Amino acid sequence: MLDKDMIRKIAKNAKVELTEEETKEFLPQIEDVLEWFKAIENAPDMEMSMHPIKIRDAFRDDIVEQSMPKEYALQGTDHKKDGYFKGPRAV
Repeated sequence: MLDKDMIRKIAKNAKVELTEEETKEFLPQIEDVLEWFKAIENAPDMEMSMHPIKIRDAFRDDIVEQSMPKEYALQGTDHKKDGYFKGPRAV
């Protein structure tokens, strides 16, 4: 399946320098990963039975609440005109 030359080629493509000892160490680890992929590939098609995050409805009802008074919001800026924030002109 895999040999040291293949590990060296993978390392070269990843721009990683490996010692001979590291090459020997990674060979069985990469073989294990490939076996896991084979197991996943051979698994029967099934619907997902769990989700890593809770699925919930992202929408909520609109609730009208008291907002900040316009005068208070505008008091911290010099960029205002006729009771509104003034921004850069858009074309």
